[in-house]
Amino acid sequence: KEQESEAIALLVNLAADEAAACLILAEDSFMAVALKAFKHKNVGMLKVVRHIASHTASRSILLDVMGGGDSSSYAWLVQLVQMVKATAADRHDVLVELLGIFAALDCPEVPWFDLCEAGLLEPLPRLLMVGFAEDDVVLEAVMLLSLLALDSAAAALLPSSKVIGLLPDLLAAKSADADLLVQLLFLVQCLLMLEETRDVLLETDVPLHLMDLVRSSSQAEAIELLDLILAVESHNDEPRWTRRIQECKFKLHNQEWLAACNGQDPERSPSPDASKRSMNSGWGTTEMQDSRREEKKSRRKKGR
Repeated sequence: KEQESEAIALLVNLAADEAAACLILAEDSFMAVALKAFKHKNVGMLKVVRHIASHTASRSILLDVMGGGDSSSYAWLVQLVQMVKATAADRHDVLVELLGIFAALDCPEVPWFDLCEAGLLEPLPRLLMVGFAEDDVVLEAVMLLSLLALDSAAAALLPSSKVIGLLPDLLAAKSADADLLVQLLFLVQCLLMLEETRDVLLETDVPLHLMDLVRSSSQAEAIELLDLILAVESHNDEPRWTRRIQECKFKLHNQEWLAACNGQDPERSPSPDASKRSMNSGWGTTEMQDSRREEKKSRRKKGR
């Protein structure tokens, strides 16, 4: 038992390196060991698979190896879906690795629609309820939802689930968590890009929470999302949020003038400088995905 634990700990560290992860997959016994780990919910081996899935070079190899030489075979992913559904929230150590594997599989070969049909979406509303799951579980669930939102077939299933309606509460409760907030804002961006999810999102109070973020911290990403909402609603006959967003931005960019009009000391008013950063400050899809990859690497190092 002790030797096995030490060997798995070594594998976890090796799998964090991209080249080493590819060499691990070259071992004939990897698939059998991984499937055994799935059966017994071995957290160490799940972490190994998660690390391997996070590397661009080893990701497609992992799909091929676990598919028994056929990267289009995804029975093992369906098995992971069933594990997520059957794992209680108090086993957050198992949940964070399972969801982390899915969140790391950022590649077109993954049949997200079929996995959703197999039940991948079912546990997410429960896990995303504020106070129900640990923050690291929520973080992985949010990152997984972003991948689903970027897949047109899977995204079409999101409006019928409850996950979009949970976002306002999450934004309100987790605004102080920098890592989680970045991922929540990226998820909002993904949902705004697709018509089916956009309409459902704009029926929630997400824009209100974005405006609160702008007022409290001048989040550049939140400002850009508000601009995106304005662009979307410019094509609507009856825009719901346009006027309030315009008023919010006007007050943000004219804080000193408004303070002077109200007889306040402008020097004591919050500086609007942070809000005037360029709308091209790295919030674009490609840049944000790069940022997410860097965060994944950082979190992997912390998890060693």
